[in-house]
Amino acid sequence: MYENDIFDTSILHKLPDLRTWISNLQTEIDAIINEHVADWGLERDDREIVAIDVSRLATENQVDVAYGCEQWADYGVNIVITNGRITESYGGD
Repeated sequence: MYENDIFDTSILHKLPDLRTWISNLQTEIDAIINEHVADWGLERDDREIVAIDVSRLATENQVDVAYGCEQWADYGVNIVITNGRITESYGGD
């Protein structure tokens, strides 16, 4: 491991909330992903979480969850969640 000056250990107690947010928002997340991939002419397929940016969790109670799948190649859909609500989404390659 290496030292990361950006990582704030105070987020560790917030990680269970993150799991709850994603679980509670799953239906809305699926609908947003479907919209984004349809715009690019892709199938929804078996998407999965490929990354979660927690760098704003301690300061803004916000995360950026990246979804992707092998069939999408470089395309991905990101869902920004703030205080347990979806506040933004974007897709691209």
